[in-house]
Amino acid sequence: FSLSLITKKQLGIPKGAIESNLTTKRSAKLEACREACLKGKVTHKLGQYDYVKGSTGRRQKVKVFAMEVSKLKDKY
Repeated sequence: FSLSLITKKQLGIPKGAIESNLTTKRSAKLEACREACLKGKVTHKLGQYDYVKGSTGRRQKVKVFAMEVSKLKDKY
């Protein structure tokens, strides 16, 4: 088991909005690629949590998924 974290101003997990034309699993895979340069298969949901987004002050619900990483892209 390993956990991928990204850093912008602080450590966090890759996350983003669920694309309207994608499932939550597919959106999770897309965000892992966009934000952490990870390729692989999203296997199952691990859980979820809520947080208040600092830039908007809005409460956000985050669903966290496990991913079998097959490739780390060379360029971030």
